[in-house]
Amino acid sequence: MFLKFKTKRKKFFLDPNKAETFSYDGNEKLSIILSPALYWVKKISLNVKYLREIRPLLPSLFEDMLPDGNYSYYVYKEGSEYIAFAYEDQKILALLKEQNIALANVASVHFAQSELQFLDVPVGVNDKEVLYVKDGIVLLAPKEWFASVENLDLEAVSLSNKQITLQQFGHLFDRKSFYKIAIGLALFAVVLVVQIIIIKEKTETIEQEKSKVFQKYHLKATMMQNRSILEHYKTIYKNQIHLRSVVEKILSLPLAKTQKITQIRYEDKKLITYIDGVKSKQIALSIENSLKHKEVDFKSKYVKNRLIVEVKI
Repeated sequence: MFLKFKTKRKKFFLDPNKAETFSYDGNEKLSIILSPALYWVKKISLNVKYLREIRPLLPSLFEDMLPDGNYSYYVYKEGSEYIAFAYEDQKILALLKEQNIALANVASVHFAQSELQFLDVPVGVNDKEVLYVKDGIVLLAPKEWFASVENLDLEAVSLSNKQITLQQFGHLFDRKSFYKIAIGLALFAVVLVVQIIIIKEKTETIEQEKSKVFQKYHLKATMMQNRSILEHYKTIYKNQIHLRSVVEKILSLPLAKTQKITQIRYEDKKLITYIDGVKSKQIALSIENSLKHKEVDFKSKYVKNRLIVEVKI
């Protein structure tokens, strides 16, 4: 019988305001815990069952609070709420480089939020700041706010499986939109390749090669049909941009504490939103006016303290 031992990895708290440079054996694998200074975090309460339903909404949920940059997103469920993150891969990678930490030596990257929620006293992380937990969120604060501060003992931290993979290249578009544009461009490029082959090769060879290419890429028989496919994907892209804009405007409505968006769903080319806790038609009218100011074209219905808003996409 063979015994399987778990490799103990060295842990490092990555913080942009940490003065000292990290030292480690060049062959060691490291577990990185990100300072709150390197990410944005939100608690989200939405009536969705699966993580895959909330992931497409993350860019819109963070857009009103993020400075310009290329962001990646991560989310996990905690009880009845979702904990969502936005972070810049390039900023984190640059800081690792400053600390002389090679990406090849990084075994895992975690958020302080998921790994240090157990803190019950403030702990120092650099010369001027401490970590502390408030309402379940791990925060940075000036040291002078606290009478006593303890040291952060990373050896006492048992890491969770909540981790991210850093992307070395920033992304300019959300992935779904990028793939749709890429498919359209790929189709157009393949058609151009086919046309060049027709000019250079003999007729019989051309027809054989053309047939092979069209079968491989599942192209249609004519240029008109392929252009039609390209236009189809352009339309999908425009609809996605419109959908994202509408979701952002609905989620930014100035609702009262007693009012809550309980469901957002998309069906039959319509985005349907349920807002509960709307106690009168007059309050419903106020919410509708807010949507009109945001230039949203919608239909609405008020039923038993619930406002139902329907937007055609």
